[in-house]
Amino acid sequence: MSTLKTKATELSVAFGLLNREPNEIREEELMSLMNETLGIENFRKVKDEFYGPNKTLYSTLFKLGKLVRMEYSPFSNIDNLYWSGPEKQAPTVSSSQDLLVSNIPVSIKNESNVVYNLSPTNLFDMLSRGALFVSRSENWFLKHAKKEMQDLYELASKHLKNLPTEIYEFERTADKSARRELKKTIKEFDDVDRKIFNEHYLKMCHKVAQISADIFNNQFRQTFQTGQRSAFIDNIVKTFFRLNSVPYLLIGTDRSQPFAVIVPNITQWKQHRSIRNVYAQPDLKSGQCVVNFDLECENKDTFETKCYKFHAEIRWSHGKFCGNPESKLYKDFGWQDVIFLTNIV
Repeated sequence: MSTLKTKATELSVAFGLLNREPNEIREEELMSLMNETLGIENFRKVKDEFYGPNKTLYSTLFKLGKLVRMEYSPFSNIDNLYWSGPEKQAPTVSSSQDLLVSNIPVSIKNESNVVYNLSPTNLFDMLSRGALFVSRSENWFLKHAKKEMQDLYELASKHLKNLPTEIYEFERTADKSARRELKKTIKEFDDVDRKIFNEHYLKMCHKVAQISADIFNNQFRQTFQTGQRSAFIDNIVKTFFRLNSVPYLLIGTDRSQPFAVIVPNITQWKQHRSIRNVYAQPDLKSGQCVVNFDLECENKDTFETKCYKFHAEIRWSHGKFCGNPESKLYKDFGWQDVIFLTNIV
């Protein structure tokens, strides 16, 4: 479920593209302006939010939408659009479509460096060997650092009498209540226990980061040389740069600056670009489980290469021992700095 701030962020751009201030829109106009995608109740809440404490952000996005309308000719005379933000998209869609304007998808990002949120299995294993993503997978920590996770679990549960002694059994049988209890115990550690726990946690994190990077690199090299190379590169580009089968607009704020770019489709990208290499390396100085990526992209026309840096953070989705680990992939650059994206403003 989208938060009110997320809705207001997306709709601020939408109102700007329509060149209509929220307080100037009559409720009876909503059906035609938004193609029946924004109800009156939602509109009232968003309008209150638009003029509330975060009005500076929403005003910036509104002005950005107006500027895109002026500078991007397909949007110069639009009088309606489709808000698709409330719709849940399929997990195989690499770019989030928040608006559909003149049949052109628009994705909106506000100060977010998150490129993709994948399971570690999908990011480090399936992607690196060109396999289809899976919807369910093993606990990545437990699979690759069972001893370290067992040691960590014993430290966390030593004062609790009602939990299994083995981490595998805990992961198999524990309900939300047991996980919350364990999480609460960890938060209440004294300084001595916390220091010991953090040392074991770091040991597990660094081991998993190293194994994750090794899996990715070894499988990437093998797959890169096979006949599956073309489809394999498509998936790499979709994942790291959010390219899709159709061009779309990416609009928002990045590093405190408004931006709007045209993202090419994969076919357009492959006409002039190629992937030279993707290399993963564990960040063993981090206090978390982090893997850095260097992605080398080549211009086929000039043979110039540019390296884009990313990093993935592998962590429990809802706190320690709560939920399977996830691996959020972050970009370490601004969208405006990607040379194959076309700047609109």
